[in-house]
Amino acid sequence: MFHSGSLPTIRLTALAALTLHATCALASQPLAGKSLSIKDNAAQRASRSFKVSLADAAIVLPAPGSADDPTTAGAAGGGMRLSVSDPSSGETAAYSLPASGWTGSGTPAGTAGYKYKDSQLENGPCKSASLKAGTFKASCRGARVGFSLDDPSAPTLVVSFQTASQPPLCGEFGPADVSKYEPATTGKGQLKARDAPAPPACTLPGLEDVGTLVILGDSLSTGTAGECAGGICPRYYELLHAALEAEYGHSVDLVHAAVGAGYVSEVIDQVDGLPAILTGPVAVAITAGGNNLVNATMDPGFPGTLPALREAMGGEIDDVLDALLAPDRFGSGVAVDVFWGDFYDSSDGKAKTPGIGGLAMASQDILDFTAEIDQRVTARGEHLVDLYGAFFGHGKCGALPPPAAGSWLDVDCIHQTEIGEQKLAEQFGFEIIGTHD
Repeated sequence: MFHSGSLPTIRLTALAALTLHATCALASQPLAGKSLSIKDNAAQRASRSFKVSLADAAIVLPAPGSADDPTTAGAAGGGMRLSVSDPSSGETAAYSLPASGWTGSGTPAGTAGYKYKDSQLENGPCKSASLKAGTFKASCRGARVGFSLDDPSAPTLVVSFQTASQPPLCGEFGPADVSKYEPATTGKGQLKARDAPAPPACTLPGLEDVGTLVILGDSLSTGTAGECAGGICPRYYELLHAALEAEYGHSVDLVHAAVGAGYVSEVIDQVDGLPAILTGPVAVAITAGGNNLVNATMDPGFPGTLPALREAMGGEIDDVLDALLAPDRFGSGVAVDVFWGDFYDSSDGKAKTPGIGGLAMASQDILDFTAEIDQRVTARGEHLVDLYGAFFGHGKCGALPPPAAGSWLDVDCIHQTEIGEQKLAEQFGFEIIGTHD
């Protein structure tokens, strides 16, 4: 870590661990939307679902073996990125549909379309997808859907998908297209929309440029020795930094101020120690809040004091955002966007999750504390990075070293393995880069 008051601005060499499609120079292609269905549950994120169908002649089938072929035979490595966003609130959920899940239909493979299948949800929340000439469909479910229905009335939602070299293709479902809407603020929520015309243009998520990446927060953003082979694997912020430089085509400054075991209140001190001038636009990535819950469970008044301590954490989140978003905080006219990651439940909602020193935290308490983070961040129009949802189903921790094969979390059920570092970088990268024009 770097000490407050003497934070250097550093540049790292590129790391080829993330593949995030370049979109800077590409104009989006608006599409007509056939249907959209989203289900949310404020108390049970695992019951969330997202289904979309877009139908438009502008959806052109990629040629087999071309850069936009989503299978492993694609010249650019394949894969697809899918997102749903609310332009008014800034809330975005982005999903990676990797090449390994895609197969081509017809002879040769791909001439009749492409299908994606991930029945075990190993790559994310999307179980299936299909791409044909004139149509695109996707079906996703579970906690990692990561999109909430908390608007009091039906919002305008944008769904976009993109392969390697094509522009983002996007559909927009507005209130006039919604046949049913129930917010999930007090329980189950749902949105159903049909027959949305192609908009003149789409407001897509993602920053058009980044000049400085600032890393704040706790030990999720510092790493602990021994999680990776030899303890030398790249940390998520190094991977993220490399991905941003590759995406935007120029060097991006990196300022790292996160400290191990940091509470949200300590993030305020980290902000105070940042330079007065930074190259804009500035993207601030934060992981903080998990230690607040750990500390709350050790309070003498636990569990009765949990609501007050959760509310206190929420007030500290507001203080952090006030400090970062103060006018001209990093120079005259320098734009700042904050991307705040909540934290994991390594038990996948199964009542208790082990932690440092054998401490057990109830899944409902984790859900409540992450919800507090979510609400505070999105209420300010800033960006939630849904780590709770992204890591759901990928714990496999609590065993003796080394971590279980494929686990995203180390044996302490808190910190990331090498795979976890990559996934953390992907989640922040999806939110920062998005599918902007």
